[in-house]
Amino acid sequence: MYPSRKFVTPAELSKCPNGDIPAHLLSNIKPYGQLYWKAAKAWDAMLTAARADGLDFSHVGALRTLKEQESLFASRYTAKASKRVPQITRTYKGKTWFLKDGMAPAGTPGTSKHGWGCAVDVAAVVNKKLINLGGSQKHVDWLKANCEKFGWAWGVGDPNNKEFEIWHLECYDCDSLPVDITGGTVEQASKVAKPTRKEKKGRKGLKG
Repeated sequence: MYPSRKFVTPAELSKCPNGDIPAHLLSNIKPYGQLYWKAAKAWDAMLTAARADGLDFSHVGALRTLKEQESLFASRYTAKASKRVPQITRTYKGKTWFLKDGMAPAGTPGTSKHGWGCAVDVAAVVNKKLINLGGSQKHVDWLKANCEKFGWAWGVGDPNNKEFEIWHLECYDCDSLPVDITGGTVEQASKVAKPTRKEKKGRKGLKG
């Protein structure tokens, strides 16, 4: 089992549509991308602690706008039943959608924790190369032992659950993060940080 917690939508986002967070509530994260500002602080604090222990992490997905969620959903789901076993379905716009064979699950547009800027699809960095988190047990073990200290946990903690994604972590209760992590102030992103050409190359083939 992996540490898993119930997600609580941050109070500041209670009136924001999922996938449409105002810019003043977002912060850039390392090495690229954005999150809700409190989650961003928690992410950077966790990465700093991991580096102190000799481990490096990156990601293949952070904040997703509604448009990005819709695009991802369209690429991974089909209205026709797939050959995937077990079947993973979503209900969207009054229809049942089936996850395509070989694809990783994605949330229904407008419901994703990525849409709240509070989820990250984590990747391990080994010898300066991005690899699937599940490909490095020492990275997984570090997260299992430490992620909750920084307000992070797995969205689904049971590896036998068909919805389990080893790479998907959520900042589950941003409003309960200690001040020594959040600092109490927003570091507003003036420009969206984007992956470098090297990082884009490393992301190919990774699930998230």
